Amino acid sequence: VMKVHAEAAFASLVLFLVFTSGLAWAGGQQGVHWSYHGDHGPNQWAQLSPDYELCKSGKSQSPIDISAPSRSNLDLLSFHYKDTPLNILNNGHTVQVTYGLGSFINLDGEYYNLLQFHFHGPSEHTVDGKPMPMEVHLVHKNTRGGLAVVSVMMTTGKEHAAIEKIWSSIPAKVWGKVN
Repeated sequence: VMKVHAEAAFASLVLFLVFTSGLAWAGGQQGVHWSYHGDHGPNQWAQLSPDYELCKSGKSQSPIDISAPSRSNLDLLSFHYKDTPLNILNNGHTVQVTYGLGSFINLDGEYYNLLQFHFHGPSEHTVDGKPMPMEVHLVHKNTRGGLAVVSVMMTTGKEHAAIEKIWSSIPAKVWGKVN
C-alpha cells in the first residue's frame, strides 16, 4: 500500500478527488476536437458530440477552481499501485500513460482500477483562481463503469526520476505511441 506523502505525490500542493464521466475519459481516444478555449472550449463541449451531453448539465464540470483549499482526512482513500510496463501516447491534448492491470485505489470500500494517467501543463484546474505549473490525473474505473480521477497538482522543483523517464519517451507525433 502506498501512502500519500508530498514526495510520493510529486511535491503536490493539493490532492483532491473528482468523480467524472464522458469528456475526461474521451481524452484518450481519437474523435471530436475539443479544447479549453474558444469555439471548442468548455462552454461548447456539450454541442461537440452527443457523448459530451453531460457537460451541459454537470454540476462539477471540468475545469474547476478549488477555492480556499484545506487539509482533509483521506482515510477513506488508499492507493495500491504496482510496477508495470507503460504505454505512452501523445494524443494532441496531453501525454497519456496507459497502466497495466493490477493497480487500484480503494475509496470508501469500493475498488477502482487504475487505467491511465495523463498530464496537463499548465494545470487544467486552478487553486484560488491560479493555475499550477502542471497537473496529473490518475484515471480509475470501478466494475460498474464509474470513474474516479485523482488529481495531483505539481510545482516546479527537483527533477523526479519517474517523470523524467516518461518525458524522455514522449512520442513527437500526435497519436504516436511508445511502449
